[in-house]
Amino acid sequence: MILYIKQGIKYIATNSDIDDMITIQVKLDDGETILFTSIYRSPSTDLQYARRINQVIKDLHEGKQHNYNIVCGDFNYPRIDWENCTSVGEKENEFIETIRDCYLTQLILHPTRGRGLNKATTLDLLLTDNEDVIEDIKIESPLGKSDHALISLTMKVNRTSPNVRQKVLYDKGNYEMMREYLDVNWKEELDDHKNTPNKQWEILQAKINEAQNLFIPTKQIGNNQKQRRQLDRKTIKKIRRKERIWKLYLQTNDGETYTEYQRLRNQVRKLTRKAKKLQEKLIAKNIRTNPKKFWAYAQSKSKSKVGVSDLYNDETNSTLTNTDTDKAEVLSDFFASVFTKEDTEDMPTMDIRTEEVMENIVISEDMVKTKLDKLKTCKSPGPDKLHPRILKELSGVLAQPLSIIFNATLNTGRLPEQWKYANITAIFKKGDKKDPGNYRPVSLTCIVCKVLESIIRTEIIKHMRTNSLFSPKQYGFINGRSTVLQLLKVLDEWTEIIDNGAAVDVVYCDFKKAFDTVPHARLIHKLEQYGIKGRTKEWVKDFLSDRKQCVVVNGMKSAPIPVSSGIPQ
Repeated sequence: MILYIKQGIKYIATNSDIDDMITIQVKLDDGETILFTSIYRSPSTDLQYARRINQVIKDLHEGKQHNYNIVCGDFNYPRIDWENCTSVGEKENEFIETIRDCYLTQLILHPTRGRGLNKATTLDLLLTDNEDVIEDIKIESPLGKSDHALISLTMKVNRTSPNVRQKVLYDKGNYEMMREYLDVNWKEELDDHKNTPNKQWEILQAKINEAQNLFIPTKQIGNNQKQRRQLDRKTIKKIRRKERIWKLYLQTNDGETYTEYQRLRNQVRKLTRKAKKLQEKLIAKNIRTNPKKFWAYAQSKSKSKVGVSDLYNDETNSTLTNTDTDKAEVLSDFFASVFTKEDTEDMPTMDIRTEEVMENIVISEDMVKTKLDKLKTCKSPGPDKLHPRILKELSGVLAQPLSIIFNATLNTGRLPEQWKYANITAIFKKGDKKDPGNYRPVSLTCIVCKVLESIIRTEIIKHMRTNSLFSPKQYGFINGRSTVLQLLKVLDEWTEIIDNGAAVDVVYCDFKKAFDTVPHARLIHKLEQYGIKGRTKEWVKDFLSDRKQCVVVNGMKSAPIPVSSGIPQ
C-alpha cells in the first residue's frame, strides 16, 4: 500500500501490525491534528483477521486524542446496507458494532466498485468521527483499468489559507505595445541624473514596471499549485464521456454500458499516454534552451525530494529548526560565518605584471543589445523582479537607456543599490542534510547588473589576453581553454611519463569556500598590478563594497546581512 502526500504537509507516520494499513498524523498550522488511516481488507481474510482490523480501529479511537479521526479504504463488505447500517454476516455485524462503538460515521452511500454484469457494490468506505468537516464528496470514474471508483473529498478544517501569489504570464505579453510605450527620449529623461546612476535606474525600472502591468497579464496561483499536463479537446471530451458512462453503469448495472465504459477507458488511457509522451519529447527537445524545465520534470519523478531539510539550530546539534524562516536564518548565519576578516594594513607585495593600463570602458548600445539578445529566458529574475524575457523582447528599446546607465556607473564608480543585493538559494551538496555546512550558496542577483558584469568581464579578458597576462596553466573561465583541454594535456603528460618507466604522483587540492572567502582589498590590489586602474578599478571596488544578501527558503527570507568578503556565485 502506498500513500501519496502533498509536499509541504507536515505529518508523522506510525507503525501497525496490519500489513495493508497506513496511519499518519497530520499537524495543521493552528496546532490541531488529523489522524488519517488507510486500510485494505482482502475478501478472503478470515474472522480472526477481521477482528484484528476492528481492534486496530478501536485502538485508534481510544489512543491519543486527535481533533479529527478519518479511516478509509477498501474493506470488502459488499453485504452491508449502509443506508440502514445493517447486515446478515458475522464479520459484517462485528464491523458495524466497531464503528458504532468508536462513534464513526460512514459517508460513502453509493456503489464504488463495478465489473461486467456483476452488481455494483460499496466496498470503499470513508469513516469519520466529525462528518461536519467533510464536504464535496465525489465518486468519479476509476483510474486506468481499476474497477474501483475514484473518491475525492474536501475537508474543511481550521487551517491557514495557502499563500496566493500573482504569476506573470510572460508568454501572453503584448511586447509590441510595450516597445511603443518605452520608446521615449531616454537621453532627455536620464540626463538630469547623469551623476546618480541609482536615480537613473529607479526611473527606468519604474517605467518598465508600468509597461509590464499594462501589457502582460497575470493570474493568482497558490505556492504549491502544480502545472497540469495540457490535453487537447478530444481527450477532454473522452474523459468527460467516460465519467458519464461510469455513473450510468453504476445506476443501471447494464452489461453493454460497462462494455462502452471499457472502450472509452482504453481510449482515454491511450490518449493520455500519448500526451505524456509528447510532453516529454518537447521537454527533451528544448533541453538546451530550457534545461530548468527538464530538471524540474526529472525532480518531480524522483522519490527523494531535494530541498532544505530541518537544520541543526545550535552548536551541540541537539535541536532542529521548525519553520522555513528558521532554516533561512540558520543558513544565513552559517554563510556569514565563513566570510574573511581582512587585515588591510598588511597587504602582500606584488610585482607589476604590465605597463599597459586599462582605465576606462565605454559601453555602446550595440554591446548592450547583443548581450540582451543572448539572455536565456528560462532564468529567474533577481531582487528587482525584472524577468529576462522582458529584457530580451525589448532589447531594441532598452539598449539605449541601459547603455546610458552603464556608462554612468563607470564614470562615477557607483552602482545602484539594488544591484548589490542578492537573494541566496541554498543547494545541498553531500553529507548530513541537517548540517548547514553541507549547503552551497548560489546568489540570485539583478539580471541587468549581470549584463553589465558580462560586458566588463569581456573587456578585462581582452586586456589580459592582449598583454599575455594569463598563465599557460590557467584553464577554465576562459574561452577556448576548458577544463577538458586541461585534462587531455595532463593525461598526455602522464602517459608519456609512464611510457618512460617512471611513476606519477598526483595531489588534488580543493579550497574550502573559495568563492565566499575572496578578500576584497587584496583582489583590488592584485587587479592594479595587472593594469586594471582608474574608473574600471573604482567600478570593481564599488561592485564588491556594501553588498547585502539574504537566504530564501520556500519563499521565506532571512534578515539581510552585509557581505564582507567573497564574490557572488
